[in-house]
Amino acid sequence: MDSGPRADIKTLIVDPETFIQELSDEKVRLLLMELEMLMEEYERENTIMYLASNYSSNKHLAFSALRAMHDYEIKEFQEITKKKLLEEIKRRKEAKKSAL
Repeated sequence: MDSGPRADIKTLIVDPETFIQELSDEKVRLLLMELEMLMEEYERENTIMYLASNYSSNKHLAFSALRAMHDYEIKEFQEITKKKLLEEIKRRKEAKKSAL
């Protein structure tokens, strides 16, 4: 992924870690499933709309920032987001096991 100001802007605008922990288990799994489907059949505009709508509190700004990105940057962001969703699912499973 980029370094410098451009990477900082992407992280500030679209950052799944800021809200994933607040979501229900079902919603996290649903986001993962939807993201994987978008990754399989990448279509730039649909992906931008989805990411801006689901991974940012400032949807208009996120939409504009994502539109300015190259496809490879958007795909990298999808991979990072998928990894974070999987980590959250794993963390929750481990927390449930340790609570028993």
